[in-house]
Amino acid sequence: MAKSLNIGSKTPYRIALKGLDRYKTFGLRQEWLREYFTKGDIFWEENSLGNRQVEALRAWLRDAGILEKGKLTPLGQFLRRLGAESPLTWEIIFAKLARGSRIVRWFLEEVSWGEKLSASELVTRLGEDIVERTRKNAVSALLGLFEHTPLREIAPVERKRTRIIHKKGSDEISPYGLLFALTQLAENSGRFHFEVEDLMASRPETPYGLFGLSRQRLCALLRATSSELPEIIKVDLVRDLESVYLKEGLDTAKLLSVLEQRVL
Repeated sequence: MAKSLNIGSKTPYRIALKGLDRYKTFGLRQEWLREYFTKGDIFWEENSLGNRQVEALRAWLRDAGILEKGKLTPLGQFLRRLGAESPLTWEIIFAKLARGSRIVRWFLEEVSWGEKLSASELVTRLGEDIVERTRKNAVSALLGLFEHTPLREIAPVERKRTRIIHKKGSDEISPYGLLFALTQLAENSGRFHFEVEDLMASRPETPYGLFGLSRQRLCALLRATSSELPEIIKVDLVRDLESVYLKEGLDTAKLLSVLEQRVL
């Protein structure tokens, strides 16, 4: 399956997780994104965050593809117009973080859907070859991401004696959020034709690996999306045919141009 998706084998975590402690213990928060989108560049001079929180926000925005060299990317500009309240904003951010954030990618790869783990269990699972403080900081940031954003629908965090995260997944993903994830998959694999089985593989690049979508919901979303945007995606989901075809050469930049006309 990895070969079919042109993904290759995993990079050893002692290498892949270098620089894990990027977020100063802080998860991305919806209110921070809202304030940044509202104020624009002046935010960096006038904001309600502490210095370490500002550093953490910069790191999250870079890893989500929103900020580059201190400026909003085209994706960031699109999301700013879409707003911090839109579920689609967070679906896109999560798809980007699955590639850009080491701790988010690790969580998607190493924790199974349905698992419930405490903060200390996550720290242990990261492995003793990483300094404990680094592991604790990274886990704190990861839990904060799910605790303080709409991504809690995918992995809610309970506060009891300790924080416990439940990687439960969600079927409440929008057709456009699914399409963005598929386009990113195509863009990075060089493939524009997939079978449904490919999309149900347990990899962060796939709709199942990213959102925990059920097969039934995935097929329903694929049908809805292909009906609305037949020039972008076509599906054959009848009998033994379960094929998905994206427009050849489609990438996320081209998709944003289409979405701008649909959602803004």
